[in-house]
Amino acid sequence: MVRRVPLPARRRLLSALAVGCALTAIATAAPARADEELTDARKAYDRGAKAYDDGDYVTAAREASFADQLVPNTTALELALKSVLRVELHVLAMQLADRVAARDDAPPSLRSLAAEARARSVDRVGKIRVDCKSWAPCTATLDGAPFPFLEHNWVTVGPHSVRLAAAGRTQSFDVVVTRGQEIAVEAREPSAKPALPAPAAPAARAPAAATSEAPPPARASDASGVSPAWFWAGVAVTAAVGAGAIASGVDTLNKHDDFAAKPSRDGSTDGQSAQTRTNVLLGATGAAAAVTLALGLFVVKF
Repeated sequence: MVRRVPLPARRRLLSALAVGCALTAIATAAPARADEELTDARKAYDRGAKAYDDGDYVTAAREASFADQLVPNTTALELALKSVLRVELHVLAMQLADRVAARDDAPPSLRSLAAEARARSVDRVGKIRVDCKSWAPCTATLDGAPFPFLEHNWVTVGPHSVRLAAAGRTQSFDVVVTRGQEIAVEAREPSAKPALPAPAAPAARAPAAATSEAPPPARASDASGVSPAWFWAGVAVTAAVGAGAIASGVDTLNKHDDFAAKPSRDGSTDGQSAQTRTNVLLGATGAAAAVTLALGLFVVKF
């Protein structure tokens, strides 16, 4: 005997099956992503180690740093720090030092390398803090390249161009960063007054010169124009003529029905006259509507 499951119960059963399938897919996809990231991290570390052996310390630092980003690893981070100490990658050096400081399990040898990298680069960098609260979310570029301001704020000392973008709006800032300085750039509406610089550690924030790329102001309406009374008069005329056209159309249909029931010469003449009258009224309604629309769009000042 086959037992038929009530409809509400069947729906609950289908929902449970759907959720189960989704959870199964997630459970199997998560390890797959982890394995893929681990594989990519190993490849990046191998490229970095080879570059270090070849004396290409810039590539070694970047590849080892990328490997540590994918899968945090003391060995990769140590290779990245040893590499930046041999080249002029001061922004990356500060990022790596920050990573070490954030890891409670970092060994003393790694902390020593991080301290050396920080001491070597701290006078060559500053910070740019991006505030997109009024435009959130937004993207930023630094000197034309993507600026991952949510990950770090370190930049080299000197002049920089920062560009913020969100929902079709853009805003540019020209700033000059000095050593140890933090500069704040804040997205704001074009009409807003520039924000006053506020103190920031370790030095006071410098105001950023903003160049807003706001849309052009709306064109002011002409001082002259026809009174709206003309427009409403046109609406009234159009409505009146339209009502006449409707009444004439109904009358034409009635005459057609009468002629179909009892054909005659007089009935045919009356029907043709009613049809002509209706056509004229429909044309007049269309013309009145067109004139009224033109008045409303181009002539009348509301």
